[in-house]
Amino acid sequence: MFTAPFKQLSSVKLLENLAAYKKRKAAERVNIIKNLKDRIENLYIDDKLKPEKLIEYTQELTKELKYTSVIQAFTLVLPQFMPKYNELKHFNA
Repeated sequence: MFTAPFKQLSSVKLLENLAAYKKRKAAERVNIIKNLKDRIENLYIDDKLKPEKLIEYTQELTKELKYTSVIQAFTLVLPQFMPKYNELKHFNA
């Protein structure tokens, strides 16, 4: 974050701040997607969901939902939208 007087702001400093912001947002997105994956795993914990299917569901949902804020919001209501384990063979994200 830039806290110096405005006259000290330069294009180099702006680019540094932008790079730091992008890095922070990318790390935030990774954590939100990991949270989604963990929630899916917890939903089917008793049903022994295969790791490759867990990754597939997470990737497909992430691709479909696109935006980090939407992924994060969906994670909160996930149980209402995910099929039961015996319906998963018919499920396409």
